[in-house]
Amino acid sequence: MSAEELLNACARGDLDAAKLLATADIINSQDKEGHTPLLWASNGKDDLLKFLLTVPNVKLECRDNDGMTPLLTAVSMDGSMGCLQALVEVGCDVYAKDTCGMGWKGWSRGQTAKREYMEEIIKNPPKIAVKEVKEVKKTPAEKKAEAAGRLQPQQSKKIRATAESVVFGMDDADNIDEDGNLIDADHHATKSKVCVVS
Repeated sequence: MSAEELLNACARGDLDAAKLLATADIINSQDKEGHTPLLWASNGKDDLLKFLLTVPNVKLECRDNDGMTPLLTAVSMDGSMGCLQALVEVGCDVYAKDTCGMGWKGWSRGQTAKREYMEEIIKNPPKIAVKEVKEVKKTPAEKKAEAAGRLQPQQSKKIRATAESVVFGMDDADNIDEDGNLIDADHHATKSKVCVVS
């Protein structure tokens, strides 16, 4: 089983071959244009994409040489909404932009149904529960910057979590209480913990 065989199978949309070939160690392999199996599948291959999302270690935010993510690819392509919906449901970054700075709005021109779907998602983000959270350790550079007073705890307000999916649309720490608990729309702390790190 080789990465090249998996990439070719995904480019063809061959779900049966992908099921035989996809493993955690090659799932994020890239071809010379930077396409990964998930990027190939996001090109309207719904069943293949849904399968690849179940493969351990798959990177949701992989990018090709032009900075296209699976979500940007899905929103730009003619055809089914299945890929786009599946990527949103697992928590892909809806604010991603390609290397030219174009996001979903630019790539959805001519895709009225997809544009309307994304506008609704942005206005009313779905709540997606955090399944599992790993403790996050600061990098040596982060520790040094904090010790020097250049970086305050929660300054960057990033939330790092390993999850089936994360709370969608959380672009700052406003949805987290002082103990690191996620807060739902009614401002009640949930049982899930997240790590807020600088």
